[in-house]
Amino acid sequence: MTLWRISSRPGSLSDDEKATLNTTITNFYTQRGVPSFYVIILFNTLEQNDVHTGDTYLNPNLVRITVEQKAPGLSAGVTDDEAEARTRLVAPLFQNLDRDLEVLNKQRLLLGESEVLWEISVKDIPRERWQIQGLRTPAAKV
Repeated sequence: MTLWRISSRPGSLSDDEKATLNTTITNFYTQRGVPSFYVIILFNTLEQNDVHTGDTYLNPNLVRITVEQKAPGLSAGVTDDEAEARTRLVAPLFQNLDRDLEVLNKQRLLLGESEVLWEISVKDIPRERWQIQGLRTPAAKV
């Protein structure tokens, strides 16, 4: 189970760019045994006055990605080894997203458009705290 929120200003991401990100994200999970229908990606468009950073408006080229995912076996007291294993698990995803966004920026520069800045965070949620219609989610292959 995974929920992605990708927030940006209007026009920051084209439909083709959104489709590319969708494919990269979905493939990451399906290659690890998660059915594609468990991968939910919300593209949120935010107007300039909808988001502030401190006392200024959000950079118009920022794409903010927030991920919530079910974490099998996650407990309140995560050991250093468990934390390292989780970091290794998401590293390929970060690399793929970085690659896609770098390609996007190169294409934009060729067209004389502004580069996109991005920020991403991942929150692992224990399986017992994630339900669908009152049912606990199935165990995932890790």
